[in-house]
Amino acid sequence: MTLPRIPMLSLLIPALLLAGCGQTDPCAGVRDLATSPAGLTLTQVEHPAGWGHSECFQCHQAWRIHTADCNSFGDTAGLIDLAAVAEQADPQDTTSCIPCHGDNGVEGWDALLAALLADMQADTQTDPQTADREAQP
Repeated sequence: MTLPRIPMLSLLIPALLLAGCGQTDPCAGVRDLATSPAGLTLTQVEHPAGWGHSECFQCHQAWRIHTADCNSFGDTAGLIDLAAVAEQADPQDTTSCIPCHGDNGVEGWDALLAALLADMQADTQTDPQTADREAQP
């Protein structure tokens, strides 16, 4: 006796979906942005499926991003300060991705990015430690 095709498919599909849940490598499927010509900034060519979309966490699992330094090629290994990223990134707010990854082609995020960069520059200029470092030859 053979099982009908529909029940067999209904067993196969969940099994295939669950197979990816056991992934233990946090860098699986992640490319090394530090080797990109644009650096950490996303480009339409390198991020075609997500370009222009503001809901980053529909594809990128918020609980898995920034859990490991996935920059592993040559001089880029260990480049990312994960503690600093964790302090800045908010998995509930995709606009927290903008300072490092750019505007992703999202309308309005370019102005937000410009404002964030201006604020960061102003903070750097008023930070006494930064001013001391810049004053040293």
